[in-house]
Amino acid sequence: MATLYELTGLYQQIYDMDLDDETKQDTLDSMDWENDYENKVENYIKVMKNLDADIEARKSEIDRLKKLNDADKSKKERMKTALAGSMEMTGREKVDTTLFKVSFRKSKAVEVDMVLLPDEYKKVEYKADKTTLKQLLNAGQEIAGATLVENKNLSIR
Repeated sequence: MATLYELTGLYQQIYDMDLDDETKQDTLDSMDWENDYENKVENYIKVMKNLDADIEARKSEIDRLKKLNDADKSKKERMKTALAGSMEMTGREKVDTTLFKVSFRKSKAVEVDMVLLPDEYKKVEYKADKTTLKQLLNAGQEIAGATLVENKNLSIR
C-alpha cells in the first residue's frame, strides 16, 4: 500500500495533467485511489488514537509520580521542622555525627507586604485579554495591534 505522501503526490500529478475533470476522476477510479486514500486516512487516525492513549497513560503516570514526589517533599519538610524543633528545645546549635554535621546558620530574607510596598519596587506583567479582543473584533471594532485571524483546524470525530 502506498504512503499518504505517495497518494497525495499521485493525486497532484493526475490533477496537474492537461485532461478534463472526468478523465482525471476516471484515472483515479481505475487505480482505486479513493479506497486506498480512505484506508490510509483511517490508519493514520488509528495510530493517532493509539498515540493519544499512550500520552494519556504517561500523563497519568507523571501525575502519580508527581503526587508521590510532593508527598515525599512534604514528609522531608516535616522531618526537618521536627529536627530543628528538637535541637532548639534541647539547646543544641550543632550536632556532629559520623556521617553528617547538622547546625543552624543565619540567613536574611525579604518579607513583602504588597499593599504597603511602593509601586517602584513592584514588577508589572502585561498580558493581552484575547477573549475581550476577540469579542470586539467580531463586533467590527478595529484595534491597533490586534487582528482576527481565521484558522483551519483538523477535526477528528
